[in-house]
Amino acid sequence: MEKKKKNIVLGVVIIVAAVLFIVFGTLACLGVFRGFNAQGYVSAILDQTFKGDVEYAAEIMEGATEETLYAQYEAGVESFVKKTILQGAEVDEELEKQYIDLCKKIFDKMKYSVQEAEKVSDNEFHVPVTYQPSNVLQLFVASAAGEIERIKAKNDKIEYRGTNLEEIEAKMKAEYLTNCCTLLEEAYDNMEFGEEQTTVFKIVKGEDGLYKLEESAITQFLVKILSLDEKQD
Repeated sequence: MEKKKKNIVLGVVIIVAAVLFIVFGTLACLGVFRGFNAQGYVSAILDQTFKGDVEYAAEIMEGATEETLYAQYEAGVESFVKKTILQGAEVDEELEKQYIDLCKKIFDKMKYSVQEAEKVSDNEFHVPVTYQPSNVLQLFVASAAGEIERIKAKNDKIEYRGTNLEEIEAKMKAEYLTNCCTLLEEAYDNMEFGEEQTTVFKIVKGEDGLYKLEESAITQFLVKILSLDEKQD
C-alpha cells in the first residue's frame, strides 16, 4: 500500500512539468511589448494554470487569443488527470470528464495572491506570491490506499466472478477507478488550507532580451500549494 501511495504522489510531481510545458509554450515571451509588467506576467501564468482565466494573458500577448489559451488550459488539466490521477488507466469518456471537471474545481479553489513586483535590476524582477497550501491530494492518496485494501479484501473473499483472471482484474480495476472519482470529490469537499506562506518568483532577462520565469519555478510552486512536499503518512 505504501508503494502505491508513493507512486500516486510521485506521478503528481512528475506530470506537473508536462502540464506546465503547455502553459509556458505560449506565455514565456511575455514582456517584449508595451513594457514589462512582472506582477501581471506571474498572474497571467498562475491564473491560466489554476483557473483557466486567460483574459489578461490574451490582452498582453501578441498573436494569442482567449480561445487558444483556454484550449491550452483544458489540455493541461486533461493531461494532469490522465497521467497523474488515472496514471495511464483507460476509462470511459463520461468518467474521464467527471475527473477532469473535478480537477478543474480543485485547481480553481487554490488560494494564492500575486504581490507587487520588486525591480532588483534592469535585468531581474522578484515577485512575491502568498499562498495557502491545500491537503486535497493528501486526503485523496490516503482514501485511494484504503480503497485498494477494500477491493483486495473483496477479492480474497472471491466476490469477483469471471471466466479468467484478466476478466476479474478488469472488474476490480473498473470498480477502483469509479470509486476513486467519488473519493477525489470527497477530498475536494473536505480539503483544508494551511497557514499563509510566501514564495518569491524570480524573473530574469535573457540574452534574447525577453524576461522569463524558469519552468521549474512554477513546478515547485505547484508542489508547495498542493502540499506534495509534505511527508505522506
